[in-house]
Amino acid sequence: MSPRWTVRQKLLGTLVWPGGLATPVLFGGLIAVRTGAGCTSVPVNSGIVEQCSARSDPLGIALLVLSILAPLVVVAYLGIRSRRQAVD
Repeated sequence: MSPRWTVRQKLLGTLVWPGGLATPVLFGGLIAVRTGAGCTSVPVNSGIVEQCSARSDPLGIALLVLSILAPLVVVAYLGIRSRRQAVD
């Protein structure tokens, strides 16, 4: 309802995933579950050796970074636009 922002800016503030910084915590938990270390037992001459390796999920990491940065960028952008509109 405020005339301070344009319709485009209001849509941007509304449609960028809300949730603040709690959203990355959720994504972080999902990434930790999906990228957990994978362990396998490998037979060796004198017994069995367990080899573990960490896997990474590039898509999950990209979503985590995006979920952190997007709300911060939108807040900064709308704050700057708000000040410019108030000065005009």
